[in-house]
Amino acid sequence: SQQSSLAMTPWLYLLVLPWVIFGQHCLPDAIPEADRMNITLDGYSMPLGIWQLSWDTSLIMGKIFGILVSEMLGYHIRYGTGSGSFSIVWTLGGCPSTTPSDIQAECRPPRRWHFSFESWQQGRTYLPPTLLAMGQPRPWI
Repeated sequence: SQQSSLAMTPWLYLLVLPWVIFGQHCLPDAIPEADRMNITLDGYSMPLGIWQLSWDTSLIMGKIFGILVSEMLGYHIRYGTGSGSFSIVWTLGGCPSTTPSDIQAECRPPRRWHFSFESWQQGRTYLPPTLLAMGQPRPWI
């Protein structure tokens, strides 16, 4: 509900505010920024991309995952945000929009977004044929 969503917002700020404002690490033995590395996917070196959705639980899960991946595993990360679950299959598939006219031609490497949380698309009927149309490599949903 809208009210419970708004009630969670202060917790999100308490979780990430010091990290964002002061640039400090959340974990006491965090891997320093200068020692972190990129991932290589589709033949390109890039930060690990975390695609968040615009609601609190997705933002919180994305930030927690980002903190763990960067500070414990030592990877550079970047965040992006979309408005709804529908965008995830297209975004993780490397598509430039959520309405590609030709999936095979438009949804191609490099895929810049790699993880997303709190999507509710698994049971949708459009998903299996869309993933098949994407060919390989395709996102894991």
